[in-house]
Amino acid sequence: MFQRAVVIETLSVWDNVRSVVDNLPRSHGAAEAIERALAFVGLDREPGRRADTLNLYERRALELARAVVGSPMLILMDEPAAGLNETETERFRQLMTSVRAFCGAHILLVDHDISLVKATCSELLVLNLGRKLAHGLTEDALSDPHVLDAYLDAYLGDAGEDV
Repeated sequence: MFQRAVVIETLSVWDNVRSVVDNLPRSHGAAEAIERALAFVGLDREPGRRADTLNLYERRALELARAVVGSPMLILMDEPAAGLNETETERFRQLMTSVRAFCGAHILLVDHDISLVKATCSELLVLNLGRKLAHGLTEDALSDPHVLDAYLDAYLGDAGEDV
């Protein structure tokens, strides 16, 4: 999943997910897999709805349906909640934390939203300018002195010296 929502706007919700299933090695049982993925993300009520009528949250949910339909081992997400309001972010976080139970996939998340990271990630790799600052359990990595120095300095700027 890219930072910007990417759906095929001229296709229906159903056909957006179907377009992914066509490329999977096991396409038998495709209809059931699509129904299950759409139900998982809450888009099963109007599968014939065109994707260009979806709001941002629904587009993100559709992307997630496409990601989980083939029961992958790993899903890559780049700032999946970018642009969502607080309520939508919470709903999406709940979906993210349910992915493993739904299809067994792990999620590799790239994000700047620390509250989302804390709520969804058990482990964390923190990079700064492409260099590893910390890796480990999320809380441990976030409290690492190198991480605090790099990111507190970035957020506080010159004012950080007075704090």
